[in-house]
Amino acid sequence: MMIGKRTLSISGGRSTETVDIVVSSPEPDGERWVCSYSIGWPTGPQTRRVHGVDGIAAVNSALMMIGLDVNGSVYHQQGRLHWMEPFVGLGFPVPKAARDLLTGEDAELFG
Repeated sequence: MMIGKRTLSISGGRSTETVDIVVSSPEPDGERWVCSYSIGWPTGPQTRRVHGVDGIAAVNSALMMIGLDVNGSVYHQQGRLHWMEPFVGLGFPVPKAARDLLTGEDAELFG
């Protein structure tokens, strides 16, 4: 079951492509929990499973991994990946070691 979806945009010349990010509900996986997410990149979808000691930890880890994926993407590095205007940033946290990837309000909120 999906717990959330966010749509980002990639601007490029005269066209704009959308990138849907979907986070699934955490599920038990033995003694751990797992949370799956997918990112609908133009080059093909990326799906990952992230583990945590409980459901909340799994969701938190998934959000941070999404933050790494989108903020580390070539689209973000080129300044073409956007969430909502006039907000500058993508709205996902990243681990402390990757906070230099953040821009705009993301740097203020999560930096």
